[in-house]
Amino acid sequence: MQAPALFPENSKKGGKTEALPAIWKNKADFEARLAKFGADAKAAQDEVKDLATFKAVWAGLVRKNCTGCHEKYVQKD
Repeated sequence: MQAPALFPENSKKGGKTEALPAIWKNKADFEARLAKFGADAKAAQDEVKDLATFKAVWAGLVRKNCTGCHEKYVQKD
């Protein structure tokens, strides 16, 4: 998974971002969540047979992984 590389230590400040400082304060939790998402996505690959199954699998991955991480680590409008 490439996502952890998008949050290096030198990206804490500067530029427009919706990332909360909690990412760097809880880096181990953040990276563990990304790793789990990657593992879950890899495990789900065999379930995808067409666009319909992709949509169903993707919705499940989002519910299981993305929502919790975004609630904790993304600034809300």
